[in-house]
Amino acid sequence: MNASASCVFPEFTLRKPSSETDIENWASKHFNKHTQGLFRRKVSIANMLAWSSEPIKKPMIMTSDRGVKKEAVEIFKLIQMYMGDRRAKTDQLNVALEIAIKGWSVQGLRDELYIQLCRQTTENFRYDSLSHGWELMAICLAFFPPTPKFHSYLEGYIYRHMDPLNDTKVNQHIRDLLEAKIKRRQKPRKRGRPHSEETEGVAISTYAKYCYRKLQKAALTGAKKGLQKPNLEEIKHARNAVFCPSMFGSSLEEVMVMQKERYPDHQLPWVQTRLSEEVLGLNGDQTEGIFRVPGDIDEVNALKLQVDQWNIPTGLEDPHIPASLLKLWYRELEEPLIPHEYYDECITHYEDPEAAVQVVHSLPEINKLVLCYLIRFLQLFLDDSKVKNFISCFKDKQFLVFFFSRLRRNESGRYQDSFPFLSLCGRERNFVRCDDRPVVFTQLLGGAGGGGGPELLSYCGGAERLVVPFCPTALYMHPGNGRLYHPCVERSGSVGLVRSALAIELSCRFEYRPGQENIGQPTHFIWAGSRHQLTNELARFFREPGTQQEGQGEGAS
Repeated sequence: MNASASCVFPEFTLRKPSSETDIENWASKHFNKHTQGLFRRKVSIANMLAWSSEPIKKPMIMTSDRGVKKEAVEIFKLIQMYMGDRRAKTDQLNVALEIAIKGWSVQGLRDELYIQLCRQTTENFRYDSLSHGWELMAICLAFFPPTPKFHSYLEGYIYRHMDPLNDTKVNQHIRDLLEAKIKRRQKPRKRGRPHSEETEGVAISTYAKYCYRKLQKAALTGAKKGLQKPNLEEIKHARNAVFCPSMFGSSLEEVMVMQKERYPDHQLPWVQTRLSEEVLGLNGDQTEGIFRVPGDIDEVNALKLQVDQWNIPTGLEDPHIPASLLKLWYRELEEPLIPHEYYDECITHYEDPEAAVQVVHSLPEINKLVLCYLIRFLQLFLDDSKVKNFISCFKDKQFLVFFFSRLRRNESGRYQDSFPFLSLCGRERNFVRCDDRPVVFTQLLGGAGGGGGPELLSYCGGAERLVVPFCPTALYMHPGNGRLYHPCVERSGSVGLVRSALAIELSCRFEYRPGQENIGQPTHFIWAGSRHQLTNELARFFREPGTQQEGQGEGAS
């Protein structure tokens, strides 16, 4: 694919690589020693980093892995095939696919592959070959990054080719090499048309800018996720993306420019609204863990490919797939939805609603529109009519332990009447209201009255990770509502409710005063072969004997 003069890329503010990131310096420390000729003369680093039409006999980078050694030699031939420097038995896209699969599958090959591409795009006097070499680098960066130890060196190499002024120098240098080669020939070709069709040159800076962006993103996100290898459709998409940027990883302004021709009247990104509608159309607002449970990564990748072609395939059944892709789109925006320069202001005003609204109004227009749409979209998932029992909705044990281990009384000065408890998560505050008590004992662990070890009461679905010692004498049956309570940690309210099923299981162990079995409070509890007198010490936590504190039911919401 030839470079287009109309391609527009964002401005870059880049540091100049230090001498330590110079690729020749790195090569002198990590390259194998290569020799040539009858007397096996040592090949200089400069020559090893210059384009070659000949195959290599061993890897460029030192390695003890036999598999990598063999693959490195083969992959160099494939690179030559893709660049047109060697005859290929198949078409160019299939060659690129084979290269991408090898690099994606074998991490030890990645640095070798990128150093080979650097070599074949250095001192290369064939225009088509040079552009195909940079094109192949862009394709590879769409699927996997170099290792961290080689990242800065590859970054330095790409940096040196990003200045558009260098395109003229590169093209002139190629012409000089061609003229020198012609002069060395004893019988030069006809003067009228030596490589005349190639004199337009190659916009190497365009490829380099794209590769730079992909390198930075790949360093953060890593290699392509999932179990499925790269496929031909993805290779084609990666090649075209050089001059037809993806909606993923671009800025909001760029996304709006991309869709201007198709959707001139849209004020919001098509990808945002379309995926949001798909989530709702698949009843995502009624799906448990819709933004917590990830969709199948291979299906998400396949949908991403379709979306970048302005298409939402019919037949989607799992709302987690578009939900995961929607999250990915927000996450991969080139600049965060709330730009970095607003960060300190957001942190300062996180407790002041009016100031927070002013921050939103001060955002760039497109950021403000997208953020307001996102907020309204998420509000659909907070409809009070769809609130369910907290522990029933969130069955993830790790989440429950995290949430309830941070539960405490709400002494923040905010919403204390409506939400008497809160769970802290860094700066985030999860306000909690409940029908009775936030701590609900669900399971009895340990000896269970048989003397087989210490007894523990587990609460809120946390199994052995959320427990308090079971104290038979501290059980308290409320005379007004008939519920059973047990002490819990002080910060969570000191009193926890014993769930109905467990209370019924324990009910046969209570003793009452004669004639008060159905109307009075129990006086003793039989446990582990002993008769324990009940202290009723929890009565002081209830406002009035014979009344309940917070209504009916079990659990928090």
